[in-house]
Amino acid sequence: MPEVIASEIKLMAYIKKLPSGKYQVQIHLKGLRPISKSFQKKKDATALC
Repeated sequence: MPEVIASEIKLMAYIKKLPSGKYQVQIHLKGLRPISKSFQKKKDATALC
């Protein structure tokens, strides 16, 4: 099994406020579909990033 080094992982994360007042986190990993999740509090959204 190949060893994965953290510097080789291409990761981008975004937080945006939705019209409903919730915060949505989108995580983009190179080569995979984006992952998104919504939170009521910004504190919870930033904890994921």
